[in-house]
Amino acid sequence: MHAIRVTGARWRTLGGLAVDAAARVLHGSGQPIPGLYATGGAAAGLAGDALLPGTDALAALALARLAALDVAAQVTAAAES
Repeated sequence: MHAIRVTGARWRTLGGLAVDAAARVLHGSGQPIPGLYATGGAAAGLAGDALLPGTDALAALALARLAALDVAAQVTAAAES
């Protein structure tokens, strides 16, 4: 498993990576890329056109939770097999 630290970012992005309901980044074919997750401004289209303060933070927190739940499920499944 790998992670990167982001030390600077723009306030809002107008694009981003395609993700599924578990925050997994999708390949161009639409299949999830194993072990790669995106949250917040790195994920595309989660806040829609809303410009309300806090929308980006809410999307980031929600996707981070979904990603963590998916990773935990994978670890649990691996430990049980």
